[in-house]
Amino acid sequence: MRIFAFAVPLALASGCFGQPAAPGVRYQTRHFEKIAFGCGEKKDKPCVTFQVDYPEFAVAPSENVLRALNHHVQVMTNTNPEGQEGTALIAPLSEQAARFIEEFDDLRSDFPDTQITYTVERKVSVVFENPRVLSLKATGFDYMGGAHPNSFTMFHNIDLGTGQIIPLSELVRPGGRPALNAAAEKALREQKQMPDAQTLEQGGYFVKNISLSDNYCIGESGLTFYFNSYDIAPNSMGPTDVFLPYSGIAALLNEASGLLPQVAQKAPSAP
Repeated sequence: MRIFAFAVPLALASGCFGQPAAPGVRYQTRHFEKIAFGCGEKKDKPCVTFQVDYPEFAVAPSENVLRALNHHVQVMTNTNPEGQEGTALIAPLSEQAARFIEEFDDLRSDFPDTQITYTVERKVSVVFENPRVLSLKATGFDYMGGAHPNSFTMFHNIDLGTGQIIPLSELVRPGGRPALNAAAEKALREQKQMPDAQTLEQGGYFVKNISLSDNYCIGESGLTFYFNSYDIAPNSMGPTDVFLPYSGIAALLNEASGLLPQVAQKAPSAP
């Protein structure tokens, strides 16, 4: 099996995703690719395709934050669920790719005539930046046989003062979570044009009511909440995203956190 590997820096400046660069933050977008050929009638087609695009941070407000940002990226690009808890457990991308190639070789050893090929894709991008917050979005696509591919989207909203993920609870006033859940359900019903008399379960969802998780994105004008397939609905309905503009939920938000865009300029600079 012929194997080709590439790890290419694209040298994109911070802010290339449509937002002004956060002060003191710089990164490059890098591309890692490993392809193992040897399939198809002429044995010239890819058997395994492993591709990852991700930002590599070079400058941050502090060394601790810099390490944290790159660790968040490692977690979001990791293809091994057992390696999510610490940097030491996350193998380099080259080793992760080699693992998938080895698994494919084992499959073909057992089933020499298999027509299955493996595809693993990860993409992490910066989707929002301001002086206090940087939001990362990760998308994944895996196919190793079966009825359909597996895909996901996840978000990490990072406090540039600490390098820590910002839980939704930090942005919501005490006692405001039920009202925020209700606002999200209302927005979902309007988006799907569901009549008031129809329950979510009657509409095909697994849940009776919407309960928001920490898979959300801080944006310039509002919060976007994301539910992957199977989170609240079957794969046939696809993923669900709900956007709540700040103007509609202002009374529920904790502006004292200093992490929301409308109060970012009032917040102290990161150390």
